[in-house]
Amino acid sequence: MGSPSSAQVGHREVRKGSFTVTSGRVGLALFLILSAVVTPLSAKPAKRRAQPRTVVEKDWASAPSAKYGVMTAEACLIELRARKVEFTALTEKPGVLIPVRLKGPVRGVSFRTELPAEERATTPYEVMDCRLALAVDDLAVILAKHEIAEVHIFSAWRPPAKSWPASKEAARHPGGLALDIRRFVKKAAKGAAASDLVIDRDWQPQKNVAPCPVPENLSGARRELRQIFCEARDARIFTSMLSPNYDADHKNHFHLEIRPRVKWRIVL
Repeated sequence: MGSPSSAQVGHREVRKGSFTVTSGRVGLALFLILSAVVTPLSAKPAKRRAQPRTVVEKDWASAPSAKYGVMTAEACLIELRARKVEFTALTEKPGVLIPVRLKGPVRGVSFRTELPAEERATTPYEVMDCRLALAVDDLAVILAKHEIAEVHIFSAWRPPAKSWPASKEAARHPGGLALDIRRFVKKAAKGAAASDLVIDRDWQPQKNVAPCPVPENLSGARRELRQIFCEARDARIFTSMLSPNYDADHKNHFHLEIRPRVKWRIVL
């Protein structure tokens, strides 16, 4: 045999599991790489998905919110008129299946933005789907018991992008199916100033803590605000009810929503 080449001098084979690695500078580097592959130092555990916060009730189909969600335009408008709610049926609004605008108070309770009167008649933010309007009528029954005169909202409908197909139904605010409430104004006693319940001021957020039942240690405006939320929950008039306990984005309002054709509800 001839003399060995310089690349072979001083090298030997090292076995690691089922791999064969040649020692030396190049071999050592390769050995270290393969060692890391074969025997990881410390793999981080995979992140677990957050548990869903929705619930499916056995009698979900009997909830008013579920019944509203599957209504046709004709059936919804007939029901809204039967309840003597004053409204205007609107022409096509992108994303909204059955667009309406409330013309006045519902059971003595006004639902409105805080825009000037001259802007409110045309603002998109007071447009809502008829199915949400039925839930608003149910909510007004609860609010009347608490002597609420006005409900101040950030918005109901928020128009989708201009590219949204005219005939395609949207969800949440782009579908006119959600209402963001920031303040309740109570009826004023004769000669007295009106008091109010303000979510950002009167709700103490506790992230991911169920808002109902009403904690015993609450009193005054904080207690009444929680009572209103929990009474609406018990009436099952909304599919989704998000309070400041849900996340920081909801710290100053209640998000109340009808979600068509689903079995679940979420209240947090």
